[in-house]
Amino acid sequence: PLSYAVSLLGMPGLTAYVGIVDIGKAQAGETVYISSAAGPLGQVAGQIAKQRGCYVVGSAGSDDKVDFVLSLGYDAAFNYKTTPDGIQAALETHCPKGIDVYFDNVGGETLDAVFMVMNKGARLALCGMISTYQSDDPYRLGNMFMAVRKTATMTGFVIYDHFPQKMPAYISQMGQWLAEGKIRYQDATVEGLDNLPEAFIAMLSGQHGLGKCVIALPEAAKP
Repeated sequence: PLSYAVSLLGMPGLTAYVGIVDIGKAQAGETVYISSAAGPLGQVAGQIAKQRGCYVVGSAGSDDKVDFVLSLGYDAAFNYKTTPDGIQAALETHCPKGIDVYFDNVGGETLDAVFMVMNKGARLALCGMISTYQSDDPYRLGNMFMAVRKTATMTGFVIYDHFPQKMPAYISQMGQWLAEGKIRYQDATVEGLDNLPEAFIAMLSGQHGLGKCVIALPEAAKP
């Protein structure tokens, strides 16, 4: 699909690849946790981690999204909005061996919970804090002392620092996986620029659907 140019084979896909492979350094047998797992980055990050032989756990904001994440091959997933005993308890249940790599899309309470469940030497790839973007009173981390106790590495990154040098290797590898049928991906397509404002608001609130929010232009508007 043409939309892959701005999703799976574009910035979101490369971000997932760099986060899991270069920053997270995920290795076979390790436990990888990915927040916002049904989103444009989470879909790809989880499947890349599976290709590397990891045990992969994801979280999402609805039961339908959880089902979708599991259909991608995640080993476990949970709805962070309805987990009865909180995010930390859910992570302890679904990551019984602890967390070795965390791909962070949301920050806030979820990141704070990861601090309490991560293993010694854990690697945290920080690429987004969407849970705090619209808040006038952002969540204050209370468990960050565990990063010292667990000798964890936290690395914030912006994909433009890795582009274009990483893109050729990513396109080559992802192209091979796609040809072999090892990767699935879904975009959320919205028709017409008139619907862009509503789509943007829905994206920030997690209501836009699965994957990258792509605006499709009518045929008459295309060059």
